[in-house]
Amino acid sequence: MEGRANCIIRLLQEFGVKARNASDLLTGISFRLEALVRLTDEPEYRAWSVKTDTPGMDYISEDLVEAAAIEPLVCDDTCARFDPHSFFKRVLEISEASRS
Repeated sequence: MEGRANCIIRLLQEFGVKARNASDLLTGISFRLEALVRLTDEPEYRAWSVKTDTPGMDYISEDLVEAAAIEPLVCDDTCARFDPHSFFKRVLEISEASRS
């Protein structure tokens, strides 16, 4: 987790984000990545990903990443997550728009 956080902060700084703002962005990115991981058991996820031989290392469509960046998070008693129906509807919209 620490290595991932340091990598994301360095990447943000390469894009000109100041260190004090990078930690706030890192928090948002982390919540969204964790919410995306919670969708991996959804049947729709398989249409946008490719399994590899390495556990936890799937190839995913950039449409999933874009949707994870803009889809609202839903918070419940245990975690922040995406509503699966709304999320995959947005992924489909993004995919259709990118083909136009």
